[in-house]
Amino acid sequence: MKKFIRLTISIICVFYLFYTCHNNKVADFEIINESKSIIDSVKISCSGTNYRNKSVITKLLPKERSKLTLNMNDVKKIDGNYFIEIFKKAKNTNKAFGYYSNGCPTNSIYKLIIKKDTILVKERMK
Repeated sequence: MKKFIRLTISIICVFYLFYTCHNNKVADFEIINESKSIIDSVKISCSGTNYRNKSVITKLLPKERSKLTLNMNDVKKIDGNYFIEIFKKAKNTNKAFGYYSNGCPTNSIYKLIIKKDTILVKERMK
């Protein structure tokens, strides 16, 4: 009986992982501008498409926050990371962060806090 229960739970877990990976191919981000300057644009992309899949925010004011989703349906079934590019009048900044596996995003929301001279990344589960 215990073997049957273990087998049933294992099968359910496999189907759940398969289902969530194929039906939730979007990565979620929250961007917060804690710098004292206006950001012209923010671009987020992922390595599995050679950074061709992009989500963009234009004009982010100081103390403003914005949510962004990145469609990952075209991402190859490989492991990779995300990349943020911040464009300001005086300076452009970029940073690689996070992780996804087998072309599927984790069940996380990335909070990206833009400071004067750095980008903080916090990850929390949905």
